[in-house]
Amino acid sequence: MKFKLKRVTWGYIGAICVVIFANPNKYSIIFSLPFLFLGLIIRNVAAGTLLKQKELAVLGIYSYIRHPLYVGSTLLATGFMIMAANIYLASLCLLIFIYIYRNTVRKEEKFLHQKYGTRYIEYCDDINAFIPKWQHINFDKIMSNFNRERWIKNREYNSILGTSILFILLCIRLVIRGL
Repeated sequence: MKFKLKRVTWGYIGAICVVIFANPNKYSIIFSLPFLFLGLIIRNVAAGTLLKQKELAVLGIYSYIRHPLYVGSTLLATGFMIMAANIYLASLCLLIFIYIYRNTVRKEEKFLHQKYGTRYIEYCDDINAFIPKWQHINFDKIMSNFNRERWIKNREYNSILGTSILFILLCIRLVIRGL
């Protein structure tokens, strides 16, 4: 739990830095949209599938990728870095993001290995951590284990709210600067 708070805190700090140092333009906003939408979709589908601390998530989107929440976060961060249109900010955020998520994934995988043993090892052998095997994707299968109550319990609606607020603030910044 302690490490999670650090990751979330860094996210807030990053969002504030993006708002302060961003130089958005209409093109950066347009090019950021696919990353933002895809990131939100992946995160929300994963959160609606995940039963935290109760079972090994191997169904739905987790049958294609081991860390969809982190992939979704990466896409969201990429979208906002594109939207911010500030190479220095993007470089700094990339370094911090890699540091935080590399450590997060290591700790999570160690925990899952200890908790689930060979079952987790076999899962890791079959499923890539971050890049799915595209030739086998079935979108019905991805959504097959989605549960709205799980999504609410995991509070992933916060990602939609946070993304919307940051997007609006950057659009306001663009309008203030002038199109």
